[in-house]
Amino acid sequence: IRQLQKDLDNLILLFEIYLKRIVQKKEIKNIIYDIENIGKIDKVLSFNYTNTFKKIYDKNEDTEINFIHGKCRDDLTIGFNNMVLGIDDYNIEKEIIKIDTIYFKKYFQRIWKSTGVEYKKWLSLDNINSGKDLDKESKKESINIYFFGHSLDFSDEDILKELINNERTKITIFYNNRQSYSSQIKNLVNIIGKSKLLEYAYIHTKKIEFKEQECTQYYGELKKIEAFENYKKYLEFKLKVDSNKTINDEDISNFKKELINF
Repeated sequence: IRQLQKDLDNLILLFEIYLKRIVQKKEIKNIIYDIENIGKIDKVLSFNYTNTFKKIYDKNEDTEINFIHGKCRDDLTIGFNNMVLGIDDYNIEKEIIKIDTIYFKKYFQRIWKSTGVEYKKWLSLDNINSGKDLDKESKKESINIYFFGHSLDFSDEDILKELINNERTKITIFYNNRQSYSSQIKNLVNIIGKSKLLEYAYIHTKKIEFKEQECTQYYGELKKIEAFENYKKYLEFKLKVDSNKTINDEDISNFKKELINF
């Protein structure tokens, strides 16, 4: 067991190095307009390890972020790795807790690595209405929560339940295609049960709303346009080849650069 624990620690460390040296150096070209269209976002509960949201969307740098699964360090030589990489907590109430195997559970790693539970404070009435008189209207004030890029997998059941079942939250779940939509529904059934899902999403309460990402609605048409534009560039390049047999590597490289999403 101890060797397995050591192997897991090494794997997480290598993953952090990969995120730092490879992933975070990639240029982010695409902006997701569904996120921008939400408007002012006060807080982000991130299940990722990198700070993409702050780089792209937090223009005023005033959004509070809770990295619930830990965060890739800015400097790998400072501090310790607090990234969480574990298995789900299925039937945790019924299972016999063994100290050796608990090391591989997500909830244990969150506690042990001190990733924080700021989101619990965010759900607090006193925290949200800080400085306000808690009259009847403020008590009814909704907390709008948007799920983006999350599969709603059972491994995050404890957190998802707390967010969804809170009486003051209104949930919007974005999906990017019908397959992911289907998967999210199945996962929610496993987490909150079919009766609650029907009540929340389809009966009068409308607590949960599923929403297709705007970009995917036009994806098919964009691909057709891109294919047509690329074909035109290919014909232009072919004419050059036919008229001049000495095409060099630079010509080929420039042609590739002109292609959309090559």
